Amino acid sequence: MGWWGARWLELHAHDTDAAYVLWATCRLVELDKLPRDGLVVRIELADRPKDQFWMLLRRPQPEICSTHPGQSEDLLVQTDSETLARWHLRHISYEEAAKTGRMRVEGPSSYVKAFIGCIRASPFAAVEAAFVEHENGQLRRLDSGRQATYADS
Repeated sequence: MGWWGARWLELHAHDTDAAYVLWATCRLVELDKLPRDGLVVRIELADRPKDQFWMLLRRPQPEICSTHPGQSEDLLVQTDSETLARWHLRHISYEEAAKTGRMRVEGPSSYVKAFIGCIRASPFAAVEAAFVEHENGQLRRLDSGRQATYADS
C-alpha cells in the first residue's frame, strides 16, 4: 500500500503538514551519525511564520517539539512546508533546495554535515512517481514507455 501511495502521490503545498513530515523525518534519523550529545534543530517555515518546531535529535529516540525544548539550539533550518516534504520524500536533494534558496541550514559546518547526513531517505523515496511536474507547474502522467502526457484535470 505504501508503494502505491508513493507512486500516485500528487504533492501540493496545501497537502503538506510540517508537524507530520518532521515526525516522520525523526523516525528516519540514524543516531550513529549524530554528534555524541545529539543536535537541537529549530525549524522555521516561511509559510507558517507563527509556528516553530524543534527536532531533538538524540538518543534514545529523536523527537519533535512545538514548544522551546529549554536547550540551546545547534542549528536553524529555514524552509517552507512543501520543500520540507519534498526533501523528506527525496523529490529534491538538500543541495538542490539550498542552491535554489528553498532551504537553508545555519550553524557550525560539522553540525550541518551531521544533520544532512543522519536523515535517511523515506522508504518510498525510490518509488518512481506516476506523475512528473513540468516547469510550468502542471502535472504530466508518465505512461509505461516513460513518455509524459498531461494529466486530465
